[in-house]
Amino acid sequence: IGDCNAQELANVAWAFATAGHARALFGPLSSELLSRLDALRAKELAITAWAYATAGVVDAPLFDAIARLATRRLGDFSCQGLANLAWAYASAAHEDAGFVAALGCESGPRLHTFNSQELANTAWAFAVADVRSDECFGPGARFAEMCDRVEWNDKQLNQLHQWSLWRAETGCEWP
Repeated sequence: IGDCNAQELANVAWAFATAGHARALFGPLSSELLSRLDALRAKELAITAWAYATAGVVDAPLFDAIARLATRRLGDFSCQGLANLAWAYASAAHEDAGFVAALGCESGPRLHTFNSQELANTAWAFAVADVRSDECFGPGARFAEMCDRVEWNDKQLNQLHQWSLWRAETGCEWP
């Protein structure tokens, strides 16, 4: 993997996670990714975080570095990328409330372009991270409007149910 460029390293992480390869393969990949992280584009940062979370590999230094870099580049992420980052950090239980809040600030104005999976993953991730986001879910946000416009599958409805329980538990206003 030492001969791979940054994009190829992100693709290797995605392939390992998708194929369900041994978690041990991610260790050597982490050091290579950390040394070339600045060369990753937004999509590749999101794929890398998604791959590690999917594989159940929590590499705190890598997640911290991705959060720092992604925060500076949030405007470069697609809706899928924003949702995947939120999902990855929640799934990996990597606590970074500041990063999740920044994701909310960037996602909120773009919710009208999110699909059902992106909406459900984002809502679920904010509940798991225990981070409120008025930009996404507060009064005037378009979350409720978008919920009425998309078709949901059972998994997404389960995620939304978890989000609604969290909102009720924390006393958040409903959008």
